[in-house]
Amino acid sequence: MALTTVIGTAGAAEAAPRRVISACYSVETGKIRIVESIADCRPAESHIRWTRPGRGSNDDKRGPRGLTGATGPAGAPGAQGATGATGATGQIGPAGPVGPAGPTGATGASGAAGAAGPTGSTGTAGPTGAAGPTGATGPTGATGPTGATGPAGTAGTPPVFSVSRSLGLLTATGTDVTGWSSAAPYFAGPEFDVASGAFTVPATGTYRLAASCNVGLTAAQSTSLGAGIDPSLDLQVNATTVATSRVGIMNVNIALVLTLRSLVEGPVALDTVVDLTAGDVVTLAYVPDGLTLNVALRNCQFSATPLDA
Repeated sequence: MALTTVIGTAGAAEAAPRRVISACYSVETGKIRIVESIADCRPAESHIRWTRPGRGSNDDKRGPRGLTGATGPAGAPGAQGATGATGATGQIGPAGPVGPAGPTGATGASGAAGAAGPTGSTGTAGPTGAAGPTGATGPTGATGPTGATGPAGTAGTPPVFSVSRSLGLLTATGTDVTGWSSAAPYFAGPEFDVASGAFTVPATGTYRLAASCNVGLTAAQSTSLGAGIDPSLDLQVNATTVATSRVGIMNVNIALVLTLRSLVEGPVALDTVVDLTAGDVVTLAYVPDGLTLNVALRNCQFSATPLDA
């Protein structure tokens, strides 16, 4: 018991050790937290330390009051409080000044028409108005009496001949068109030989020569025509060409696929005016110009008309 008392007395007599307190605080928010060591402070925090004196030591005595520290930074705004209750309605205030006049209202409906006033005196006549539009055409009147017959006109000059050939003429070489027909409504005088197709000019003068044939191949074309081949129908005087009309040629050129010149079946016509001398011989000829394929000349017509008579 004595030992215990001594130990207890000795322990009570000893002063308690001082304690160092470490803390980290945010410069922005002012929040502070106690830590074991200032090494626990975060990068955005600063630190502070203070010593707590032990019991029974002279450090436990309070010193004089220190100076007031500087005001810390303002804290973050708190959350908005709840809306307060609506206050009582205040008394009616005095009447305000009269406001500006409002916009003019819409026009009201027209009132009932008043009684007609007395007729005024007739005014002076106004200017004549513009002419109105033309009225509709009236009905056709009765036919008048037939007038007197006028003098007879000058008779037109008939052709010397006008012949046809309906049957096809097949040829692969140059040839005169022969074997004509003068059956009505066509005709031929002694100047035209229907068998040979030769017209011998009866009198010197100016003549209109006209001819046409439907020209086509007798079989399908299997090769392309050469670039210089251009068959034609020619009007010839004494075996000399005075008018020519070429047969249609179709040129096809598709790159890397097809190059082709092909004769196209269709009408070929000539119409020309020439000066001829009595005794000249006029014929219609097919000129192949290098074409060696068989060609059919169908539905041909040939005529000559003097223009000086």
